[in-house]
Amino acid sequence: MRIFLLIFTALLFMSCAQAQPDTVYESLIARAGLFHLQKDHKHAIDCFEKAFSRRQPDALNAYKAAGVYSLDSNMDKGFYYINLALQLGWTEANQLAFDPYFDYLQVASPDRWKQAEEYAFQKKI
Repeated sequence: MRIFLLIFTALLFMSCAQAQPDTVYESLIARAGLFHLQKDHKHAIDCFEKAFSRRQPDALNAYKAAGVYSLDSNMDKGFYYINLALQLGWTEANQLAFDPYFDYLQVASPDRWKQAEEYAFQKKI
């Protein structure tokens, strides 16, 4: 009976610990957004990367990171995160097509941009 209570208590503790939000992750995402608003792309990127090292981003945060990388003229990371956002379920193809944050990606690599845009519109269907 004692072993049962120990196991039950351990399982209860683990389930409660998993239910707690990752406040460090959320704080880093919020700071990235703040740096982005201040047009401090390097610090925004640093916060996004630290957050993503703790937990995989959702579609929205991957999309935001892609925008910041594009604004920082980082083509490879910009495309990485835009493709990740699409894989994770980003469905706002119209927003992607006209978002000025991605002007750099559109100009730097029109072929890669066209592929990402086509993929976004295919997922929307």
